Amino acid sequence: MPERETPKPFSNQDHTPFRKNIELAPAIPYEEMTHTHIMESGDYPNVIFRISRRERPDDPEWNTGDIQEELQLGEKLFTELSSKYGIQVVHHHFVIGGAPDDPTTPTVYTIADKIIGNKLGDTLTKQDVAQQPTNPTQLFDRLIQYHADVMAMGGKYLSDVTRGVDQYMFGHTAKDPRDQIYLTDIDPIIRSYTPEEPTEKQARDMDRSLDELARMILTTERLSGLDMRSTKLDFIERIDLSKVKIDSQFRQHIDELSQSLAEKP
Repeated sequence: MPERETPKPFSNQDHTPFRKNIELAPAIPYEEMTHTHIMESGDYPNVIFRISRRERPDDPEWNTGDIQEELQLGEKLFTELSSKYGIQVVHHHFVIGGAPDDPTTPTVYTIADKIIGNKLGDTLTKQDVAQQPTNPTQLFDRLIQYHADVMAMGGKYLSDVTRGVDQYMFGHTAKDPRDQIYLTDIDPIIRSYTPEEPTEKQARDMDRSLDELARMILTTERLSGLDMRSTKLDFIERIDLSKVKIDSQFRQHIDELSQSLAEKP
């Protein structure tokens, strides 16, 4: 079997919008890349690069103008998440240019500050519980408030900020030496919600986000050994579950959270 060819570094000559080379870490073929694959550059040691999205031949809905509008709305929602709710979002920006292997393929690149630290899940497992440097309960309080406000006031919201504890990292950047929790999954997935009469899709989307938030709370309790009872009570008291679709597919962790409250005095 022939050896796999090591992909070349990205460069301006490869049709990307960057003047300096950036390299995959670890190196993989371009066609296998997803938004989870990190790229780095020795010329820019304090940032990381990702390909967030790229046009595919089988994607008839791709429209660069629509993508730009969506990214701009995403930036607005990330700013709200940080300024209004106090959830730190890693500093980032988006660039649209050609793909490394095809200058005619529109591609969205994410450039973000590199976090010097660990995934939140790893941090919760390793940390001294008595010191609690990560303040996970504060993060959940803010995520609960965010979703409660969306359900009360409606509008556009980021539906993927509860997709797991490892969407967050605990650490610092070269610009800010303070260790804190950062949201690092910054490819915006935007949904809408109408409080008065949500559509079936709106209710289902919200139901899924809430169940994933419940899963994050339960995961944190399991990994860290913390008693998350007050956070669970906060979830049950502030989230009006009667307003969203009751779907067993997306209620597993909410039910588990409720049952754990009944079991613990």
